[in-house]
Amino acid sequence: MKRSRNPIRLTLGIIATWVLIFTGSSCSKNEIFYEDASGILTFRYQIPDGRVFDCVVDQQNLTISNSMDSLLFGTANTVLQKIKPVFTTTIGAKVYVNGQEVKSGETEIDLTKPLKIETKYNSAARDYNVTAFVERKDHSATSGAKINTDMRLTGLPSFNSYSAAYFKDKLYILGAYYPNGTATTGTAYYELYSSEDGGKWTKVSTNPNVLGGFGAELLVYNDKMYAIGGARLWGNDVNGAIRESSVAWRIMSTTNGTDWTDLTPGQVNAPTGRMFPQVTVHNGKIVLRRGKMFGFGMLQNVNHTDTYQTTDGTNWTRIAAAPITGTSRNEDAMFSFNNKLYVAGGYVNWISEANLRGDIWSSSDNGLTWQQESAASGTDLVRFGHRVVSYGGKLYMIGGEKLVGTARIGLTDVLSSTNGVNWTSLPANLQLPVAFTARIYPNVVMGKDDLIWIIGGFSNSMGNYTINGLGMTARYDVWTKRLK
Repeated sequence: MKRSRNPIRLTLGIIATWVLIFTGSSCSKNEIFYEDASGILTFRYQIPDGRVFDCVVDQQNLTISNSMDSLLFGTANTVLQKIKPVFTTTIGAKVYVNGQEVKSGETEIDLTKPLKIETKYNSAARDYNVTAFVERKDHSATSGAKINTDMRLTGLPSFNSYSAAYFKDKLYILGAYYPNGTATTGTAYYELYSSEDGGKWTKVSTNPNVLGGFGAELLVYNDKMYAIGGARLWGNDVNGAIRESSVAWRIMSTTNGTDWTDLTPGQVNAPTGRMFPQVTVHNGKIVLRRGKMFGFGMLQNVNHTDTYQTTDGTNWTRIAAAPITGTSRNEDAMFSFNNKLYVAGGYVNWISEANLRGDIWSSSDNGLTWQQESAASGTDLVRFGHRVVSYGGKLYMIGGEKLVGTARIGLTDVLSSTNGVNWTSLPANLQLPVAFTARIYPNVVMGKDDLIWIIGGFSNSMGNYTINGLGMTARYDVWTKRLK
């Protein structure tokens, strides 16, 4: 991918339909005449396996290319010969190559070399030169590589929320999808999908066929995969079960990804129901902390405050009913490192520049007591909605937002630490590609060896309390990165 930091943009005013309004004496009052217009508004390349790559439509120079989203290194000519363009046009315009009509998402074009396409509408016509860029170097071992621009085009539903895990050599996504939004009627889908490579996604025929809920989290522990928490607040599931009026506690586990055991009925000292709980494996136990509350028909600004742990997913111990003031916050990152539990960043009360935190706290007794790491240092530690993953004696911080005044700024730089306290930005050549876009709540999953998967998340926070129900804009892209 080319390393310009300019975002994909459309030249407004050129791509819009041209309208001439005549007010001379020869025209009737309020009479409007429209000039014919023809042009491409948006353009994507879709390769045979369904993956797409976004293009820049340059209306001034009449060019279309994927200069900001190059095809993967090693893409063969046989793939370039069978690209399906996915596009939108000005009203009524049709697209042609060599006089033959091209239909969006249907017609194949050959982009082994630059191609000229034409748009026509009545008397208006416009030609574009179309070029496909293929990554010239393999950056997957350094900065990383994009695997999928939009999983919805390769099998995944438009999940409103989802969690990812890497389990027994496969990627899994557990999601909640509400085609009817927050309506009390309509069908709600709680489903599991899997992928071998992050490209093609396939629905898993699970038993039972309903798993998780909105804000459920996947976690791998002791050769099992767990689905923890989540809510079913809108619509009825595929079995006809009606929505719940308050968030019920739920937890399930599997040894193979297909057959799931509902651990909820036999729970001992179970946590209360919650969405988006923080979960991690620490000192041989599952640790669960905080999580979103729901009441009065909406997600609340406060989180649950308690911390639990379990060794089997059934028998729970409540470690702390409430945190000390210093660790009582929202959207921080919780992680385990060198036998300590840490929390970093987040915000208190509501989202504002003054309420954001960049301090780091650690616990040596599984979350019972905490102490502030007064020597904490690093660029942009003041953030929320980020993730931390560990590998090879190092920690890596990815994603999140900060505030400058009222402006919310997404963070894309990756930070690293060898002690959980002092953080530095990775060198420029080891940062994620510039095409990687900012996000909160990314799914950051350890794969084989030093490979991590960065999957989706939400494009930005909304409202005063980060998670704002189904209005959040989810991302559906997939990236890999080698940890150095």
